[in-house]
Amino acid sequence: MQIGVSMTKVAVLVSGGIDSTVAYVLAVEKFGSSNVTPVYVKCGQPYMEKELEALRKLGIAKVTTFIETLLCEYILDNVPTVDRQEITGRNLLMTFYGAFFGERVWLAALENELYESVPDKEYEFFHMASALYTRVFKGRQRNTVVESPLETMSKSDVVKLAKSFPFSVFAGDIKDTISCYDPRYNVHSCGDCLACFKRWIAFVNNDIQEDYQINKKPWTSAYARKVIREIRAKNPHYSEKRIEETRQALAKVDIEL
Repeated sequence: MQIGVSMTKVAVLVSGGIDSTVAYVLAVEKFGSSNVTPVYVKCGQPYMEKELEALRKLGIAKVTTFIETLLCEYILDNVPTVDRQEITGRNLLMTFYGAFFGERVWLAALENELYESVPDKEYEFFHMASALYTRVFKGRQRNTVVESPLETMSKSDVVKLAKSFPFSVFAGDIKDTISCYDPRYNVHSCGDCLACFKRWIAFVNNDIQEDYQINKKPWTSAYARKVIREIRAKNPHYSEKRIEETRQALAKVDIEL
């Protein structure tokens, strides 16, 4: 046992992505590996095989609890791929399973996501889920807390933090994480989806270069153009921090906001 490490049991919801990978490392450093359970929930996401491969490369797969839901096969067979990019209720499902493994459940939501229109990633959801799981698991004698260790950070901040890690907790590199929504297994980063555009911003702001297989210039994708239009229209959907980081990244490819 590590001296000074809490005996609190923590479930970290992992996906092989940048944010959840960093959250996992932070949890292990703070609570000790024996008190941390990484949890991966299969619920029909079309990029599932890529996420599982990323967990393997990162060395997290060997300690991860895998849960396959009854929804997985149904969603894969019946829901159009485009509608499976961000599955409604996925975070609710994941935190519910996570609560079985720890009284603290870490869902890696960033500062801008806590205010955006994803119902099960907003502050209110965290509070409501904490109250519900505390009620359900009251035999623990401790409250169950659903929280994000990254709630004050942007994705650029998370990548910057990751660059400072010795990466002794898992094998691999931040580039081995997966963000892409493209369902094709042989496409690591398509460069054409919203997730790839967000990833590109975080990487370029931290001087990390990455290859994109479909659209070599993620800042030209339909998603990127939509974000640029909305920011120029002063859409309040985006936090000032996110706008500034998007501006910084686009300036490097000669696009002004």
